[in-house]
Amino acid sequence: MSRGFCHDKADLLLRTYFLVGRHGEYAGRLIIPYYQHEKVVYYTARAIASAQIRYKACPNEDAVVDPKTLLFNEDFLEEAGGVILCEGPLDAIKCTAYGPLPAVALSTNSASPAQLDKLAKARRIYQILDNDNLHKAESGGLTEAALTLQHELINRGAFVKAVPMPRGYKDLAEIPW
Repeated sequence: MSRGFCHDKADLLLRTYFLVGRHGEYAGRLIIPYYQHEKVVYYTARAIASAQIRYKACPNEDAVVDPKTLLFNEDFLEEAGGVILCEGPLDAIKCTAYGPLPAVALSTNSASPAQLDKLAKARRIYQILDNDNLHKAESGGLTEAALTLQHELINRGAFVKAVPMPRGYKDLAEIPW
């Protein structure tokens, strides 16, 4: 709820996207599965309360595929209207639940060659990356990481429009919908 998810959608979002860790090193964390063709191939776990380490990723030896090739929500890449490209899975979940288009996430502000190749297959990409530099974002500019990613995608033949994060917000998950 602190990230602006509405109560009326919380139940559906929990059943669709999250598991809650109850024991061991994942206790008190939202476990977020990554799917490929509707099969779980990786996961990350986000601390619910404040924690020294916010995210704990699936150990590489437990991943079904190389995490550097994955995109969160990548099964949406071929949607007719295109996709919104963002940084983290919580941004993608919120954007997909409330936004005009489904969202896919990198889990960082840069992409591997394999991720770029997958993204280039999308019909349209509306790229909205986190504001790592709030001063630049408040002036309406794009971060260097956003511009670099946009150019890498264009060089692969993708239709991509980089959009600055709305003023005053760090990421899409912060925006009240």
